Amino acid sequence: AEPEEEEEEEDLEEQLEAAVAEMLATSTEQWAVEARVVAEQRVKEFSGEMGGILGRAVKRQEGVFYVTPEEVVPGSPVTIHYNKASTVLAHCGSVTMHLGFNSWNKPLGEAHGGPVVMEEAPAAAAPAAAAAAAAKGPAGDWRTATLTVPAEALSIDFVCSDGGEAWDNNHMSDYHIPVDGAAVRLEARQVAQVEEMFEECYEELKEASIEDLRKTFVRRRVKDRARQGSLATMRKQMRHVLYTEPEVVQAGKPVKIFYNPRNTALSGSPEIYVTGGYNRWKHSQPFNAVKMAPSTSKGKEGLFELSLDVPQDVCIMDFVFHNGITPGSVYDNRGDLDYHFLVTGGSDAAGNPVKEKSLHVVHITVEMAPVAKVGGLGDVVTSLGRAVVEEGHKVEVILPKYDVLKYDQVENMQKISNFSWGGTNNNVYHGKVEGLDVYFIEPENGYFNCGLIYGTDYLHIPLTDPERFGFFSRAALEWLLQSGRQPDILHCHDWQTAPCARSFWEDYQPYGLHNPRVVFTIHNFNYGVPLVADAMAQCNKATTVSPTYAMEISGEAAINPHLSKFHGIRNGIDPDIWDPSVDPLLPLNYSVANMVEGKAAAKAELRNRSQIQHNDAAIVGVVTRLTHQKGIHLI
Repeated sequence: AEPEEEEEEEDLEEQLEAAVAEMLATSTEQWAVEARVVAEQRVKEFSGEMGGILGRAVKRQEGVFYVTPEEVVPGSPVTIHYNKASTVLAHCGSVTMHLGFNSWNKPLGEAHGGPVVMEEAPAAAAPAAAAAAAAKGPAGDWRTATLTVPAEALSIDFVCSDGGEAWDNNHMSDYHIPVDGAAVRLEARQVAQVEEMFEECYEELKEASIEDLRKTFVRRRVKDRARQGSLATMRKQMRHVLYTEPEVVQAGKPVKIFYNPRNTALSGSPEIYVTGGYNRWKHSQPFNAVKMAPSTSKGKEGLFELSLDVPQDVCIMDFVFHNGITPGSVYDNRGDLDYHFLVTGGSDAAGNPVKEKSLHVVHITVEMAPVAKVGGLGDVVTSLGRAVVEEGHKVEVILPKYDVLKYDQVENMQKISNFSWGGTNNNVYHGKVEGLDVYFIEPENGYFNCGLIYGTDYLHIPLTDPERFGFFSRAALEWLLQSGRQPDILHCHDWQTAPCARSFWEDYQPYGLHNPRVVFTIHNFNYGVPLVADAMAQCNKATTVSPTYAMEISGEAAINPHLSKFHGIRNGIDPDIWDPSVDPLLPLNYSVANMVEGKAAAKAELRNRSQIQHNDAAIVGVVTRLTHQKGIHLI
């Protein structure tokens, strides 16, 4: 490992040790309360299960098995006699008895370590004639196994097999033998069992909490590395135009900026000026039209440079460049985005960290994973929302309340308000989905009680999908207005909520919903082109799912007139949702350390479920819809 990585690992371990120590000092009482609740629940469940077992347990099943002696006493030996001739094992050779006790709570067998191969019973040990007559064959085919009844046993449980593929499990009910006095001891032991179980539950909770904390630290480190890698990539992508020395700018320290006009609209300008500021242009010490000096350093010919002392109370630097200070001068403002560099270590006069102002973002969407997902749109809304929250911003999602929502994936859904609009009453519900605040709008006109998300165009009802989603788009804006919200960003998605853009500017921005700006994202340009074209014209900024897709559709008539505000931003994935180390759906959780074993287990499970042959063949998984847009034709 590199020295920096080793130092980072040591820092992580120290931070983790400190966090564990703090957890141990503050969480013991909480663990104790939770452990007792879990222990009581487990004992209650066990008692209920054992009561059911004892209710059907018998010491003799005529023609199949019986025990000697009839008294089954804890600590004493007992022999189980089994007639294989009366079961599915009639034509098998040897018989193996698989034993356990207390509803298979613990295994039994030779030295309590495994199944027992039963012995042939001597003729004298055969049952009475009546029982023999009931058996298959003249006298049956009896086998025996002897064991000592464990002191804590309430029932003895067994099934039999031929040691291979044939099994007798009493028609999927297993065989159960009651231990004498079991019902009384079961009731008397419940209090003691809670105390015994409490210690076990407490240790489980403690270990699980520490493990969760460790995984949280590891995920945080992975995210920090990814974030730093992304920032480094952004600096590299900008380096052909602008870069700094040092590469990472620190608050309260000097920095030198280098600008290359040859790759901008200022190419060929003999003079370059920079106008700058801090904290998204909101700092009290901006600088205006400072002339940059031609660089004289070797390898930096043609560049312009400027040295600055970065104030202590900043978190970001802002620049635009121009070739003069008179009217008509040409400006380079990076396509209306301006140039920005993050600054580390900023703090105010009281020593508090300086951070960017938190934004309030509202997504208006008809899909959201996992509660209402059809395609990638739903995934993006959820993963983007969670990522923006992690950056310290406020995110809310507005979604139709479909009757086909996966309600079990919504946490604590409750009706919070209603409003009259669009000729109907509209109920508003709130719930949490993947940690995000989601508001569900339910119009009482039944638009979203039709058993599906898309497809009403083909049903025999007097409305279409564009009508339903157009209604929802405006209802979402109406609720924002009536609820008094003033978000910074309204983010609408694809043709379904494209009507938000025009409706906002014409019907809501002049009448009270004055603060937001509109972002529109194209996830799939194959549908609703007229609606997409209108939203492109009305929005402040437009994005699509990757730079490549942006180039592919940039020539379209709906897109081309608005290229100055159109940006391709590659979709990412949520590293928490797609984390194989904690994914409950995998047969074996894995990380980098056991990736080969984990992937092999996943492949084996997929082959088993799908009955795929050829174990040595590679299996490639593609999470996508089967459409041309996704490249299925290439496969």
